[in-house]
Amino acid sequence: MSPRVLIIDDEPDWQETFKDIFVSSGFEADTVAGTGSAKELLETTAYRLLVFDIFLTPTQVPLNYQGFLTFMSPTYPRVKVVAATGKLLPPDEAFALRELGLPGSSTSRRCSSMSCVGSCTGSSKSRSRAQHR
Repeated sequence: MSPRVLIIDDEPDWQETFKDIFVSSGFEADTVAGTGSAKELLETTAYRLLVFDIFLTPTQVPLNYQGFLTFMSPTYPRVKVVAATGKLLPPDEAFALRELGLPGSSTSRRCSSMSCVGSCTGSSKSRSRAQHR
């Protein structure tokens, strides 16, 4: 059985881009537009990895990204989480991501979608690798 990834992004083009990348790397992938839908899928489906846009449209976010990560950590400790954004983060938000130890956040305040994907798939183009269980 292939590892499964859940992609949370409110932009359909990004959902499809991430899905294509992961499927071509051997993952099964599901996409949703917000954290509420993600919570529903997490209750019924075993995921190895979760990739989400930290700047979701407010109507799609019952929990902001910090609240969602706080929920994820104790509830689904075996699911690896990657926060993705192409935007420059304000210093306080960048600090929060560094404190959570998310890929791409330890050396800069910006985690582009492609560098996050590389770090989670174990791509040789990335210096940091996520451990898959």
